[in-house]
Amino acid sequence: MRDKIRIGVLLVLFMSCNVYSQTTERKVQKLFTKNIKIVENFYKNKGGYSLELKSASIFLTKLTNIKPNALYSYEGLGTLSASDVTDWKNWYTKNKHVLYWDDKSKSIRISSQLIAKS
Repeated sequence: MRDKIRIGVLLVLFMSCNVYSQTTERKVQKLFTKNIKIVENFYKNKGGYSLELKSASIFLTKLTNIKPNALYSYEGLGTLSASDVTDWKNWYTKNKHVLYWDDKSKSIRISSQLIAKS
């Protein structure tokens, strides 16, 4: 009987850890996707706010360490580049397994695992 209770408790703990992991993965994916869509919408000429574009560009550049080919600023949009979005998406696809949500800093962090080059 005790073994069944222990197995039950361990199962509940395992499931709660798995749910937390999925929730943090969704936070990371949601934040990354939100910023990519902001840049994509400007590129596709769907409009938006240029301050959002600058913030999204800064976020994606800091996270991926890939500098954009285009100038994304609130002073002037310059030439938008589809390759920026492609580069950032490719980086995310290759490295999403090393990203995690840090509740303390309320931001995405990169674990100490190796990061794939874009």
